[in-house]
Amino acid sequence: MNTDKIIDKLIRIIFALGDLLVNILPEAIVSRLGKALGYIAYYLAGHERRLAWRNINNVDIGQYNKKEKKEIIISACKHFGQMIMELFLIKNIDQNNLSRHFDYENLNILEEAKAQNRGIIIYTAHFGNWEWLGPALSRKGYPTTAIVEKQDYGDKALNDIRRSGGTEVIYTGAGIRKAYKALKDNKILFLLGDQHAGDAGLEVDFLGRTTSTYRGIIKLAARTNSIIIPAYPIRQGFANFNIRFFPAIEINKNLNEKEEKALLKKLIQTTEEVVRENPDQWNWFYKRWKQARINENKKK
Repeated sequence: MNTDKIIDKLIRIIFALGDLLVNILPEAIVSRLGKALGYIAYYLAGHERRLAWRNINNVDIGQYNKKEKKEIIISACKHFGQMIMELFLIKNIDQNNLSRHFDYENLNILEEAKAQNRGIIIYTAHFGNWEWLGPALSRKGYPTTAIVEKQDYGDKALNDIRRSGGTEVIYTGAGIRKAYKALKDNKILFLLGDQHAGDAGLEVDFLGRTTSTYRGIIKLAARTNSIIIPAYPIRQGFANFNIRFFPAIEINKNLNEKEEKALLKKLIQTTEEVVRENPDQWNWFYKRWKQARINENKKK
């Protein structure tokens, strides 16, 4: 057995143990364990901590002093610790307990779009617990397909969790054909739009800094005559989220680059809104601004 297979097997074992632990302990204890895990990670994960400091020091999320920024980053770590625990609760979400886990803000936007018998793209970000957005919709009667990147390790275990919440999974790349088919069949497709796109993207401002942004969502919607609806799961407590829908965006065919940028900015502005309201619920531990010049004097 090679090293990769050994690591993958160990991850499956860890997932199985995590699932057992989370589902036998009271939620209040699981929540505290998640926060404790995140708090410890802040001090042990030095690379990610420094990256978060560089990111937060170089963007516009409002006026925060050094102490307040540290509180945001530590709170973000605790949030991610809770996210890990919540993964193992996804399989328990069903129509009977939706009201305990979710509030739906502006759900009429999704209902009206669905009534048009067209494909719908749910645009979201690495914000709140994005893994809970799929089951929040699927268990509400809106079966959802998510485009995901294949993970080096633990891929099957993670996708089994996603499927247990009613979310179909397709991979980026070759899976794009399935994405087209899902939208042509008037289904709902779930996309994360806050990843760095490299040379393939368009330069768009995000939180006050220019960064490469994927344009595929615009092209996908145009080619399939689909509607784009931004939506975000905003944490209200442990395993409890407000699903906020933003106004639907119609995409015309044959857009030029300037029009594409304007639409991407409109989508990004919805992410900026929820991040500025809840900065500790966004993923600060990712190189979102890879091409931008960072002030290295602000390291922590």
